[in-house]
Amino acid sequence: MLLRLGGKAQPKPEADEFFPEVERMFYGFDRLALVAEQIRDLRRAAFRIASMSMVSFEIVP
Repeated sequence: MLLRLGGKAQPKPEADEFFPEVERMFYGFDRLALVAEQIRDLRRAAFRIASMSMVSFEIVP
């Protein structure tokens, strides 16, 4: 994916096309780490309760 020209490496067109995909993959890893941290710190958790209306005013609170 690289051409060696005069001691320097130059990307081929295929490398230029491949790079954005690799960049997206690394962004995805960063997002996974962020979400895992939010879950660990209980900043991304949801707690839902479903109940009948008569119970929801007396027992649930």
